Amino acid sequence: MKKGTITYALFILLFSMGVLASEIILTRIFSVIFWYHFGFLILSSAMLGFGIGGVLIRLYGVKLERYTQPHIMVTASLLSGLALVTALVIITHNPFYSSDPGQSPGTMALYMGLEIFTGAMALVFPFTMMGAVIIHILQRNKEHVAFYYAANLAGSGLGCLWALFLLDNGGGLTGLLSVAALLIASGALLAWPDLKKLAGISMIASLVIVLLLPYANLIFPLKSPQGKPATRIRDDRIKLSEWTSLSKVDFFEETNADDHGFGLWGLSSEFKGNLPERMGILIDYWAYTTMLRHKDTPGYYDFMDDLPMNAMYSITKDNPNMLIIGSGGGMDIRSGLIHGARHIDAVEINPSIFKGLTRTFADYSGGVYQDPRVNAHLAEGRRFLESSRDHYDLIQLSGVDTCSSTQAGAFALSENFLYTREAFNQ
Repeated sequence: MKKGTITYALFILLFSMGVLASEIILTRIFSVIFWYHFGFLILSSAMLGFGIGGVLIRLYGVKLERYTQPHIMVTASLLSGLALVTALVIITHNPFYSSDPGQSPGTMALYMGLEIFTGAMALVFPFTMMGAVIIHILQRNKEHVAFYYAANLAGSGLGCLWALFLLDNGGGLTGLLSVAALLIASGALLAWPDLKKLAGISMIASLVIVLLLPYANLIFPLKSPQGKPATRIRDDRIKLSEWTSLSKVDFFEETNADDHGFGLWGLSSEFKGNLPERMGILIDYWAYTTMLRHKDTPGYYDFMDDLPMNAMYSITKDNPNMLIIGSGGGMDIRSGLIHGARHIDAVEINPSIFKGLTRTFADYSGGVYQDPRVNAHLAEGRRFLESSRDHYDLIQLSGVDTCSSTQAGAFALSENFLYTREAFNQ
């Protein structure tokens, strides 16, 4: 096998890593800045772009033969990376973004529709370039198509793993910029040493994108659409923001002045006492859970008697053995401890929330996850039940609908299997 063939295969592997990683990371970004069910638009934009890329190669493939194959591949990879960064600029600085909560519902819906359409269409060009690169290589090298296709599949698989790594260790914005830098750098490696000028341009462009990584949140601000709780949060109240492959999570100081009892879902209007100090925890700017600041002041937790989540303690046995699925900010755990639970298995799927309650904000919450009667588990609820042999007097699921897209990215919407008949029969 010729050296050039191996070089092309390595290029395809790296390039395919970037293609798949970009799709997955973009589903996470769209889940934050729009609503989670618009994550599927990334797949639509990608498929449309790949299709257009194939049509362009079919129509103009003969004209491209005047150029060397490395020249075409390097140019397209450079355009792919730059177009991806440009698309991110359009998405985060969209002219149709509406920040006026006083607009009529019809006007707001129109602006949001245009914003989503603009964001989706901005991604068509980079995916067109990505698709054209892969199709062009396969078409021009039919004698090695199986080898190159294998490299494409291997790169796609590695891209999935790389996307998880980038999201867990940098976040959506820095992750997408890293992908753009890789797309361009892969072309630079292919261009050197025969196309030194083009290789130099590609390496400079890749380096510039890398230098933008520390400033990604400033250059590409993620804005919450009207209707999500994030719009009511000032930046100075945010105490911690963190990305994982599962979601973006923000911890922020909640104030009673904003909305009486916000986050204390179902609090009776008859309650006239003082509300606790607390932090809100937002998942993808949308799903909300509450972390209480622990105090031993008499009457501090009286508000819990006016919450629907505590009604179950009037009908269950004393000192129950409990399982809490979706323990979140620990309010359900605190309620169980107050009502005398002898043991609590607390299951939380989100690693950012789990880390926040067990480390960063452990003192703030009074060590609710570290109480001797509590076993905290970072796990998926139904999977935990399937693997557990324990029996519980009380299993609590307080609104465990996070409304987020999946880590896989392939099937952008995540089904909830906690409320099925089979789950309740376990």
